[in-house]
Amino acid sequence: MPQKKTLLDRMIDISFVLYVTSVFCLNDNADLYKVIYAAMILLCGFITLSILPNIKKMSLSAEMVLLILYGIYGFIISQKATYSVAMATTMSKTVSICILSTIIISLYFSSRQNTDIFPATIAFAGVVLSFYVIITYGGFGEFYHQASIEGDRLGDKVGQINEIGLRCSYTVIALFYYVIKDKKLWLIPFMIMPFVVGMGSGSRKALISIAFGCAMILLILSSGSKNMVGRVGKWIIAAIFILVIGTLLSKLPIMQTVIERMEGLFDLVTKGKGESSVNLRNRMIKAGIKGFREHPIFGVGFNNSSFINIRYTSHFVYLHNDYVEQLVNVGIVGFVLFYGNILLCLKKALERLKNGKKTYGLLLIFIIVFLINSVGCVQYYSKVTYVFLAYWISAVYTERRNEDASKPGY
Repeated sequence: MPQKKTLLDRMIDISFVLYVTSVFCLNDNADLYKVIYAAMILLCGFITLSILPNIKKMSLSAEMVLLILYGIYGFIISQKATYSVAMATTMSKTVSICILSTIIISLYFSSRQNTDIFPATIAFAGVVLSFYVIITYGGFGEFYHQASIEGDRLGDKVGQINEIGLRCSYTVIALFYYVIKDKKLWLIPFMIMPFVVGMGSGSRKALISIAFGCAMILLILSSGSKNMVGRVGKWIIAAIFILVIGTLLSKLPIMQTVIERMEGLFDLVTKGKGESSVNLRNRMIKAGIKGFREHPIFGVGFNNSSFINIRYTSHFVYLHNDYVEQLVNVGIVGFVLFYGNILLCLKKALERLKNGKKTYGLLLIFIIVFLINSVGCVQYYSKVTYVFLAYWISAVYTERRNEDASKPGY
């Protein structure tokens, strides 16, 4: 059962909301990046004060151990980086800080046995981000005009365009979950701004995430009926609802840019050739696979994939695919440590969902969306990623604590 909150617990909750919001809004802002670290230090400081008296009673979960090993392994490999030790070491420090904060946050919230704050905070942070983006572009009218009439992809004034779109998509999914599960219809207006910003970014991943995430929420939350006919009926209604809403939304002017970009992706799948950005990403993936074959076991070190990419594509950037990026940078060993942690969370979420615990539905959806999006972007060093890792690890560890506590003689 969730524990009664103390004053320190409430201060931690406030600090957590501030931290996640700063990550969502400022993760790509080089000028204000220190704000994130200040919020992280404040949060971890309060948490340390809270858990220190009981630290001896705490233990690390398998997911935490894998994440720690990933950080240690990445640091060691980066000291022997194939191309640039300096670049690898800098990235290793960033990843290590993210992992440390994730472990601290996970230990605290799992000990509180209540992780509801994670999706609620993700929803709040995304709404703040969407307002921040729209204000930066001169207000809703100007943003909508540029995105729909002029067909511009917007968001680069705040951060990386695709990342802005992705964060807004996570927010739409979280809000939609509360609307359907808890019948909180008053949250619907708050979905509008993140949706508009997500589509205004022109991000294909944002569109796919929202469509998949909302569809899965309807399917999971409508699957409780023991009557098969009733269950199938709910699925059919959900499918019709998705089809009608999707068709109506696709007619909006702000959707045209992202739909055109989706058509380029379909062309790659069906015809073997799409629009320029899709073709370039495809070339980068192929370049990464070639680089992986040269260093399959241990990799070339964090942030060294750019040296392989420029050799084959003339672009000195990351590989735009987290799976390939990780295989190149940290080899099979690092890849297994990082994704083994996520797959463990996925496995446990599935098990609990099968046992009727629908609160794990949203967690499961977020993990699957993350895995899908990893095909089109690099996520291993993003602080947003580690917010989600803290959520997943805390949730599955909390359930394990509850299961242990229910055993005789515990």
